[in-house]
Amino acid sequence: MRPYLILTMLSTTVALLPAHAQAQTAAPGAPPATASPSSLPSSQGGSSIDLAATRILSDPLYLPLKGQVYGATAYTLGLPKGDNLKAGVNTGSFTSSDNLVDQTFAYGLLNDLTIRVTQGYGINNRDSTSAATGDVTTGSASGFNDPTISATFRVLDEPRSPVILNLTAFYSPDAFAAEASGGGSDGTIARGGQTAGISFALGRVTKSFTVAATAASTHVGPQLTELLSNGTSSSSDAYWSYNLGFTTQTRFADRWSFDAGVAFATAGHYDVSNIETGSSVTYSYNSYSDATNTFAKASFDTVVANHTGNVVGVRLLYVFN
Repeated sequence: MRPYLILTMLSTTVALLPAHAQAQTAAPGAPPATASPSSLPSSQGGSSIDLAATRILSDPLYLPLKGQVYGATAYTLGLPKGDNLKAGVNTGSFTSSDNLVDQTFAYGLLNDLTIRVTQGYGINNRDSTSAATGDVTTGSASGFNDPTISATFRVLDEPRSPVILNLTAFYSPDAFAAEASGGGSDGTIARGGQTAGISFALGRVTKSFTVAATAASTHVGPQLTELLSNGTSSSSDAYWSYNLGFTTQTRFADRWSFDAGVAFATAGHYDVSNIETGSSVTYSYNSYSDATNTFAKASFDTVVANHTGNVVGVRLLYVFN
């Protein structure tokens, strides 16, 4: 197993709400826009008044109520760096500039059941793109990443329960070809395989503070990446990854909050093969353990070492009734 410790500090969450929507507010002290009984859709039942009072838009455990459409638009800039080694020899260091715009839409089928889809578009530049093989290439990668479809069921909810418990199932298809840039050609940011998994979130929400623990298990299917630098491909076997996390949000005033958390992730060992073919304002600091690829020929073995990165970004949240 390869463990990764990811320390995340998220600050200054800004939630902007459309004026015509009866949207829930990110403000800790202000009453939600749905607090008036007369403003609630009758289909949600009398208990919706209490539910609306506990659902704060910026909250990490937020779910839209029945009939509401939720959206989140986020931009992040990642600046990872590290060293590439091949057959035990350092083939050079790499620095990167990874830009990603993520769009999420969610819909409340019920007060306790939400479906969502997330799609991203990225533009990445780095001086050594083929970290999987250790080949030193220069170039960029851009395009859409593979979308993720998920459904969340709220097993326990406040105020009837002292805690909130969410259960989420997710799936991401192999929608786009994975290509590593090289040979004067740009690559893509697609994964090259399917993923699916399940996650849990258990937490407590108060007017000005949220604390939550998370756990996830993800199955990453076989992946295939075309290496544009030399006209070959690399493939990797399927494996499971596991993630444990802890997050908090402190809400200071209208539209301002401070998020802090820590995550621990592992990825199982899997085989990699070369295939011959004739292919919010947010900040986080990521620190990864060494990633080793072991091939049938020892001379192809690679390592990505000293892999760290800074990530900054902004996020816009909105909800419509």
